[in-house]
Amino acid sequence: MKRYTVGQMAKAMGVSPQTLRHYEEMGLVEAQRNEQNQYREFSMRDNKILMQTALYRSMGFSLKEIRSLFKEYQDEAVQSAFDRRIDEVDQQIAQLQLLKVELKEYADSIETALKHSGECWIDEQDKEFYGVLKKGSGLGLESEDGDELLEFQKKAPHIRQGFKISLKRVLEPTHAFDFQYGVFLKKEWAETHCPIHEIENHKITLKAPLAHQILETSTFSSTVFQPLLAYADEHGYEAAGDFYGIALYMNYVEEDKNYFEFFLPLKKK
Repeated sequence: MKRYTVGQMAKAMGVSPQTLRHYEEMGLVEAQRNEQNQYREFSMRDNKILMQTALYRSMGFSLKEIRSLFKEYQDEAVQSAFDRRIDEVDQQIAQLQLLKVELKEYADSIETALKHSGECWIDEQDKEFYGVLKKGSGLGLESEDGDELLEFQKKAPHIRQGFKISLKRVLEPTHAFDFQYGVFLKKEWAETHCPIHEIENHKITLKAPLAHQILETSTFSSTVFQPLLAYADEHGYEAAGDFYGIALYMNYVEEDKNYFEFFLPLKKK
């Protein structure tokens, strides 16, 4: 029976000798010592096993699963293993489809930020989303809810950086200006993918006309919100709650060039 050296087999399979040794350690193949030249050699059967291993690897099976397919599973169990793998692929497809939606929405938000920076408008639609805001103020994360904020941040890319800015801080600029930092999730995604007990205390509902402003800024101050307040006043409204902001696009390459959409609940004057 024809036999192959480690180098020959590695070259034929397109893998490194180290990979073959790892496959040996996993028990997939076993090289035999040639008594004449002391070279370690593989058989044609090993070649077939390695070819099948490459096929299974291309289907996404782990080496541990492949070892079981070869050495432990009977025909029915092999069929079940493939059924499970199909279920896993279905889940991956669903996740990728969701990721595609997020990519498209983020791309759209960049386009919106660049096209409409500085614009203000008012809409009459209520707004609901879920958010975790750090207690207190400022950007420091040394707070008792830091762990909770971190858990929501792990839900990326389905989150956006968010802020809550006290209306009092804006209207009375003599106060030190700061804000609450956090993360926001869209209502539709949160209600579909987050356990109810995890999010029920984080719903933010704004039932009022909302003034919107897209602005480019690297710092928050009372002056940057004056155009939004002036716009609301010109249209017969006044502020009825705090400012909320969501990051549309953050660029840190040369200088901070950050775009946000801020919205403010309104009431008729």
